[in-house]
Amino acid sequence: GGTHCTSTSQVELVRVVSIERYKGKARITFSAGPRARDELFSEAAVLRSLGKSFTCGSADVPAAIDKLRRDLTDTRERLGRARSQVAERVFVEICAGLSTNVSPYAIAEIEGASDLLRALAGRLCALERGDVVALLAGRTDDGVQVLLARGPKSKFDCGAFLKRISTLGGGRGGGRAEHAEGRFPLGVAWESLVRSALDAPA
Repeated sequence: GGTHCTSTSQVELVRVVSIERYKGKARITFSAGPRARDELFSEAAVLRSLGKSFTCGSADVPAAIDKLRRDLTDTRERLGRARSQVAERVFVEICAGLSTNVSPYAIAEIEGASDLLRALAGRLCALERGDVVALLAGRTDDGVQVLLARGPKSKFDCGAFLKRISTLGGGRGGGRAEHAEGRFPLGVAWESLVRSALDAPA
């Protein structure tokens, strides 16, 4: 298909871009002539630029990218372990406070660990006393993720409380009486906001 040529010399360079199965046959995508040359020159320039960034030759770019992926995976795993350790310390500290305090409120903020909030809230709400209210926040580069949850013996309304503090702190979110989640701007002082809302009349 395409433009008809009077001779094969008019086709010049043919560059096969992809071959894929289609309805029992093969669909071939290709470019030819000046367009094929332009595409090859453009991709070669990108490859040279990547080689310069990785301080390697163009042929070594795939290996450099593979190494970068492995390093990134390793860094993420180490960061995850570090965050888990921080969450464990926070859990221990909260439990120590709850054991000496009649207040059921567990207020905490974990730097850069919004992905651990559910696990931490689950552990707190599963404590034997049963009335714990987890009011947790995880600060990241683009905002403060918050999670509110209550134990089975608590009558605290997480959804209503989140709605109230969202109005005070410029946040947004929602949920049920048992569980609510939201997001606040980076500048929010989570613990101060929560404590002032708890002390204020509903």
